Amino acid sequence: TIYGRAREARDLLGLLVGARIVLLNSPSGAGKTSLIQAALIPRLEQRRFAVRPTIRVGAPAPLPGANRYLLSVMQSLEDARPAAEQLAPQELAGLTLEAYLAQRAGADAANGQVLIFDQFEEVLSLDPTDEPARLAFFTQLGDALANPWIWALFAIREEYVAALEPYIGLVPTRLANTFRLDLLGVEAARDAICGPARTRGVAFDAAAAEALAGNLAKIVVQDAGGRPVERAGISVEPVQLQVVCYRLWERRFPAAAAVAGQAISAEDVRAIGSIDDALGEYYESGVQKAAAAAGQAGERSVRAWIDTELITRQGFRSQVLQGNEAAFGLSEATVAGLTDAYLVREERRRGVTWLELAHDRLIAPVRASNRRWFAANLSPLQRQAEVWAAQGQLASLLFRDAELAAAEAWAAANADGLTADERLFLDSCRAERARAEERARAARRIRNLAVGASIAAVLAVLAALTAVGFYGQAEARRAEADQQRGIAVANAQLARAQQATAESSARVSRTRELAAAARTQIEIDPERSLLLALRAANT
Repeated sequence: TIYGRAREARDLLGLLVGARIVLLNSPSGAGKTSLIQAALIPRLEQRRFAVRPTIRVGAPAPLPGANRYLLSVMQSLEDARPAAEQLAPQELAGLTLEAYLAQRAGADAANGQVLIFDQFEEVLSLDPTDEPARLAFFTQLGDALANPWIWALFAIREEYVAALEPYIGLVPTRLANTFRLDLLGVEAARDAICGPARTRGVAFDAAAAEALAGNLAKIVVQDAGGRPVERAGISVEPVQLQVVCYRLWERRFPAAAAVAGQAISAEDVRAIGSIDDALGEYYESGVQKAAAAAGQAGERSVRAWIDTELITRQGFRSQVLQGNEAAFGLSEATVAGLTDAYLVREERRRGVTWLELAHDRLIAPVRASNRRWFAANLSPLQRQAEVWAAQGQLASLLFRDAELAAAEAWAAANADGLTADERLFLDSCRAERARAEERARAARRIRNLAVGASIAAVLAVLAALTAVGFYGQAEARRAEADQQRGIAVANAQLARAQQATAESSARVSRTRELAAAARTQIEIDPERSLLLALRAANT
C-alpha cells in the first residue's frame, strides 16, 4: 500500500489501460518509482497484465558498436529470466526490439504485456552527442509499440519532456497521453504519515502529523529586502517524508519495543529537529552500524567511499559497480548494511549490480555530516589532503614551514594509516619545500652576485672619481705650465721689444749725432758734407 497517493494511482492506472502508451513526468523526488512499484504494478497484475521487469536504458553497452539503449532494454528484460535461459549480448545485439519482444512474449502475455521504462531521461542525458543511436532506438521502439498488445509507461523527470520533441513522431500516439505527478501535497502527506502507523496499531496525534507535514512543506524565499525567509509550502518530497518518519519511528520505538496501543505525540515530532538534521542523523546512524566492526578507520572509509564515489564533485549521484568499494577497504557486508539502512540502492542489470546513493535529497545532508565528522576525527594533514585532492591539487593548498613540520611528525607516528591521497599530498608538500629551498638558494646566489656587482661598481666609481681627480690635477699642472710658458714667451717678446727699442734709440742717437756733425761739416765744407750725407743715407 502507498499512502497519500490513492487518487494518483487510480488515475494513472485508468490512463495507461485506456491510452496504452503514457508519459509519466514529475519533479525529481516526487516518488515516481514508488508509485509505480507499490501501486501501479500490483493493480496491473490484478488485471492480468504481464508486467515486465522495470527497464533502464542507460546501461553501458558490453559490445563495441552496439546500440547501448536497445541493448540495455533487452538486458533489463533478460535479467528476470533464469541464467541458463538468458541470451548472450551478441544474440541480443542481432535482434530488433520488435523481434525480441515477440520472441520473449510467453503465454502470460495473452492479455497484453506492459513495459515500464524508469528514469527514461537517461536516453537524453547519457550522451547528448549520440544522435544516430537515439534515432535508431526510437525507431525500433516505435515499431515494437505498433503492436496493440503491448502497453508502455515512460517515467521521466519533467525538465526532460521538451527534449523528447524530435523523437515523438517515431512513437505511436506521439506520446500525447501524459500524466504529471506532483510532489506530495500537505493533506496527502498527513495521510502518508498516519496511515503506516495506524496499520501497526499506533495512534499518530493529529496535531503532530499536521506539524510534521507543515515542517516538511516549508520553503525558503527572498523577502523584499533580499533576505531569506521561510514560508509555508504546498508540497512535500516523499523521500523526505519517508526518512523523517522512519527516523521518528526508530527513535520513538527502539528495537523489540511493543508498539500496539501506543501513540506518537507532538513532542516526539519536535524532538527530531530540522529535516536536514533528521536526514543527517539517519545517515550517521546507518554509517555507524555498517562500519561498526571496523571502528573509526572503517567509518572513515565508508564516508570517504560515499563522498567520493557515490557523489560527484559537481554534487550529483553517481553509479558504481559493486566491488568498487573494495578499493576503500570495505566489505560486501558493509555495503549490505548501507543497503539495509536504505542509504545505498542496488540495481541489477544483466547479472551486474550497480550501487548508488538512495536519493538525491540525501546529498546535502551526507556532505554536511561528512564535513563535520572529518573535521572532528581527522588530523590537519588528513583534512587538508582531502581538500587538496577535491580541488584539483592546487599548489596554494600545500602545507609549508611549521604546518608541514607538524604534518610530517604526525605522519611519522601514523604511517600505516595514511591513504594514497595523503601520501601524495605529503610528497607534494615536500617537493614544493625542496623547490622553495632551491629558489631560496638561487635567490641568495643572485643576491651575492648582486652585492659583488654593487661593490665592483662602487670600486669602479671610486676609481673613476680618482682618475678624474688625477686628470684634473694633471690638467691644472698642464694649464699652469702653459701659463708659465706663455709668461716666458711674453717676457722674451718683451725683452726683444726692449732690445729693439734700445737699438732704435741708439740708431736715433747716432743719426742725431751724424746730423749734428753733418750740419757742422756743411758749414765748414759743403761738398764734403754732401758726400758724407750720401754715405750716411746708404748706411
